[in-house]
Amino acid sequence: MKAIISGFLFFILFFGCVNTNSTQEPYAYFGGEIINPNNDYITLRASTQEIPDTIFFNADNRFHHKVENLKSGIYFFMHGGDYQMIYLEPQDSIMLRLNTFDFDESLVFTGNGAKRNNWLMQSFLENEKKARKLSEFSKMEPEAFHDFMEAERVSEHIKLNNFLANNLESESFINLANAQIDYGHFQIKEIYPFGYFGNNKIVQVKELPEKFYEYRSEVDFNAEHLSEVYAYNRFLFMYFDNIAVEEYYKHRECHNPFDRQSLLHHLSKLKLIDSIVDNPKIKNNLFKYITRNFINNSNNQEEINTLITDFSSRSTDEETTDEIVELSKALKKMQPGNKLVNTELIDSKDNLHSLKALINKPTVIYFLSSNFKRHYHNSHKRAFSLNETYPDVNFIAINLNNDNRRYWKKTLENSEFDLTNEFIFKDIEQSRKILGINSINKVILVDKNLTIIHPNLNIFGSEIESYLAQLE
Repeated sequence: MKAIISGFLFFILFFGCVNTNSTQEPYAYFGGEIINPNNDYITLRASTQEIPDTIFFNADNRFHHKVENLKSGIYFFMHGGDYQMIYLEPQDSIMLRLNTFDFDESLVFTGNGAKRNNWLMQSFLENEKKARKLSEFSKMEPEAFHDFMEAERVSEHIKLNNFLANNLESESFINLANAQIDYGHFQIKEIYPFGYFGNNKIVQVKELPEKFYEYRSEVDFNAEHLSEVYAYNRFLFMYFDNIAVEEYYKHRECHNPFDRQSLLHHLSKLKLIDSIVDNPKIKNNLFKYITRNFINNSNNQEEINTLITDFSSRSTDEETTDEIVELSKALKKMQPGNKLVNTELIDSKDNLHSLKALINKPTVIYFLSSNFKRHYHNSHKRAFSLNETYPDVNFIAINLNNDNRRYWKKTLENSEFDLTNEFIFKDIEQSRKILGINSINKVILVDKNLTIIHPNLNIFGSEIESYLAQLE
């Protein structure tokens, strides 16, 4: 009760003095409280802004910030490794409250402008709930699934119209809300065929009902104002995955399993994106995602070079092109048979270690982030389970946070696991580059002589166990 009263007083003190005259001043107030913070700040940026504003907490993990020269639209706030969207308009005075243990589900807004953001948040969570049920939906026949999803979409639009009937909102917000509903449903329909047919029979995608993809005529492939909206991006990724499959089978009747990781498939996606998308920001982002996905999952350097050449000829973002080329160079050094590149680590007692010096037997090097608490817990649980089965293998956990070490140590102190082999990079940016790390799901397996056995396993996958069994 004290926490509720305290939060209410903070809200009154913070927002009670906001000017409420009729003149639309180009600023808004943004504040709130973070429970179980991962660091001592939150960042906020507009979708058109590259460098975010950093807002530090007070002693009670609360913050407040005046957004000057505000333009109505989408903003993103980030804390630790999590982020979420917020929609701001002039004279908004929004306070958020969230618990990092359940970031999205615990997030609530209060204040002027809160209703629209709570609506967007609820819509996002509804989309995520449907996405998690995809394996269940994939058991439905195509006709039934199509009718079900369309009924769900109509239902969501009715809820939105009811909300708008009681709340006067701008055309910009209405467009965003409609887009979140539509693309949230569109992306689920794009994922469905692989779930229903599977890779072995994906050729049968040609047999889907004609009406199944009618919604594609509604798609705006150049909606830059949605270029960072999660539902829109996930739809685009899945759409180009699917039409590349359709292109492949247009003149083929082959029922061989389809390889979504093949060079041919990725080259086809780049070509299709180039022919359909005109907006440079959206196009370059898709190019980057598809190319990075391929080189992260391929051990064939010749094919990697081929894709990078094609990517470089299409991308107009020089900075991204340089990043992809540098990542490729790093991953080339991390190919099986090469020696592990050395880097420096720091343990929980601030002692400095050489990565190479820690390895004197077969070793699994896995990565995590104390910002992502669920993944952090599950990764440790899986590592300790594997270590029980393969006791002659060493397991080293490296935290990828680049935040204040104090919060990492706090997470370690509260952990239920034996955390002897827990480290953080001395120079995280340099270490990530030389080891080719751009995902916390990456696992590096080396033998006792520091020779790389596999540079990119998944600690939750079955493949890692077959590799560990071979070491016995």
